[in-house]
Amino acid sequence: MSTVPNDNAYDDLAQRAAQDFPRAWVPSEQDPTIVGEFRRLEAGTTAYGPARIVVIRTQDGAERSIWLFHAVLRNEFGRVRPRVGELVAVRYLGRKQGAAGQSYSAYRVVAQRDEGAPDWDALDSPEGIGDEGDWGAVGP
Repeated sequence: MSTVPNDNAYDDLAQRAAQDFPRAWVPSEQDPTIVGEFRRLEAGTTAYGPARIVVIRTQDGAERSIWLFHAVLRNEFGRVRPRVGELVAVRYLGRKQGAAGQSYSAYRVVAQRDEGAPDWDALDSPEGIGDEGDWGAVGP
């Protein structure tokens, strides 16, 4: 069952369509972290082709764009999968060296959400963690 949007919804959408993307966040050593409420995921276009853009609302009420140019940043957002209204923090960790020697931009993305109690029983189970030996062993 669909609902009919109110007049404000039409006006809000028309206003958004008339605006450019919010000011982009460009991480630096002086400003490596941005925190805000996840608002939406949009599509944009660059000289290099299509790009995805995360839009958040920061504590001061301003909307900011986070362009997902780097694979690690895209993967972090894909892993976290923030929901509209969740508080999200993005931290630029600088340039790192990959196992094959390639350089890449590293990021960490976290979301504040109520996921209930952690599964502490998983500490005793090696399933899904990898072959790390005897999980029950203590000491040498």
